[in-house]
Amino acid sequence: MVERVRRGGHFGRLGEIAGLLVDTMIRHEMTDYDRLLRINGSGHGLTREEARMVVAAEVRDTAAAWRQGSPEADQAYAEFRRAVAKRRQKTGRRKDNPGVIANENADVATFLEGWLARQTVQKADERASV
Repeated sequence: MVERVRRGGHFGRLGEIAGLLVDTMIRHEMTDYDRLLRINGSGHGLTREEARMVVAAEVRDTAAAWRQGSPEADQAYAEFRRAVAKRRQKTGRRKDNPGVIANENADVATFLEGWLARQTVQKADERASV
């Protein structure tokens, strides 16, 4: 997903971009969204807004299921995000400042690399104990 962001020229906070890309991927690859756009031939299907409304619950439920066991469900990650927001407030830097966004994205990437490494070790330990 990060590579897709870079190729697509997306800008903004990594978490926001990832969320949009996940929703898009679920909508196009795991629902009937594209089929709904083509019902009765080209130009005769539902509008994009109508098709999105039809599959919205499925997209939301799938994304929520994926979040279980993800960093978003981890208390340490929630604390990390609060600390980042507090640091931004303390320094008085604007949320839309490219330098602030780049630094925050780097901090998030570093945290998530450590989180993933811890999860990998934990899963290996669980398999070894079985």
